Amino acid sequence: MDQRQWADLMNSNDPLFADLRFKYENSRREKETNWMEFKRTAGHPVRYGSVIQLHHVDSKKFLTQSKDRAWRNRLAMELSLEQDGNQGSWWKLVATDKGCAEGDNVLYGDQ
Repeated sequence: MDQRQWADLMNSNDPLFADLRFKYENSRREKETNWMEFKRTAGHPVRYGSVIQLHHVDSKKFLTQSKDRAWRNRLAMELSLEQDGNQGSWWKLVATDKGCAEGDNVLYGDQ
């Protein structure tokens, strides 16, 4: 199906495509939000308490946590690289060291 045929289907009044249009628009907005946030925060210091996305440079994909358990360790969650990212692509940095507080810069070697 080419882009023109897809556009015709998306613009039709067929109720079968209403849910598909809704999901497509949500996906498009999520992708747009991810890239706007990525551009806004790229190059700035990372701080504890920040919500970030991890973008793999070579593949140009986002590290994403699934709702499924990892098959090797049932206590861990499945991770993958996703092209556009989704709600599982957002990570909050939490300080585990007593010397670090929310708002402090994350430094190389912090644990």
